[in-house]
Amino acid sequence: MIAYFKLQNNLFMLAGAVIGFMLAVLNYESISKKGGYAAVFFIALFVMIGIIIGRVVSSRWANRKVRRMTSLLYQEGKPREFLEKFEPVAAKIPGNVVEYVDARVKMAYAYEGLGEFEKGIQIVEALKPDELKLHMLAGTALTENQKMRLYLLTEDMEKSESQLAKLRELKEEAEGRANTLAKNLAGCVKLAENWLNYLKEEPYDSAYIQEEINLAGNRIHKSEMQLLLAGMRYREGQKEAAAQLLKEALESGAGLYGGRRAGELLKEWELSNG
Repeated sequence: MIAYFKLQNNLFMLAGAVIGFMLAVLNYESISKKGGYAAVFFIALFVMIGIIIGRVVSSRWANRKVRRMTSLLYQEGKPREFLEKFEPVAAKIPGNVVEYVDARVKMAYAYEGLGEFEKGIQIVEALKPDELKLHMLAGTALTENQKMRLYLLTEDMEKSESQLAKLRELKEEAEGRANTLAKNLAGCVKLAENWLNYLKEEPYDSAYIQEEINLAGNRIHKSEMQLLLAGMRYREGQKEAAAQLLKEALESGAGLYGGRRAGELLKEWELSNG
């Protein structure tokens, strides 16, 4: 997470170097007894240790800072507040590191939560994770999965079909190279398959979507899955179950796209059944 706060990281390391040098000065009498090159070596050692400690402190500080911001997006379901705090930070990240991709995907997801899908699509379609020097596969997986979600939400069948094929290829590429990533991609593929099958009015596994809801610790995802499962239940003729899911989506994400859309559908269904 240091790439998110490059200037602050340099300042932490500089402070560490200064403190290390000062400690060397305070202990100069004992260091000088070692004479010549040995004394210089020990002074440099104090400085290097200070720099290392500064980097460790910087890393922990940056991690806490990013976690606080991302909790607004994932746990608290406040994508607008997240964007206000996060966008200025993301603007300073170099474009050749995986953190750049990660930051833009988070921003696209925030716009997804707000229902501003076109903004999210513009962000992810502009990314080029295959140009990263390190973590190219992970960056590509983040980008392609976010594209998949946005294409499904906009019900763009052609792009969704093409994107699903890309996710399957990525999963196969990750197998044997990055097992955790391959496992995550397998889940993304399965969700996308069921979601797309529902849109195409083909057989789907609604139990899997229920599992996604049960495991969701993310308000945006949970409300969208509740919305999706409600559509499935309604199509199956389980109108009461569908209405209950919409009410739950409205409760869990009233300020999110999933919640707003659930509220709209509840009104539409009430009018059509009235």
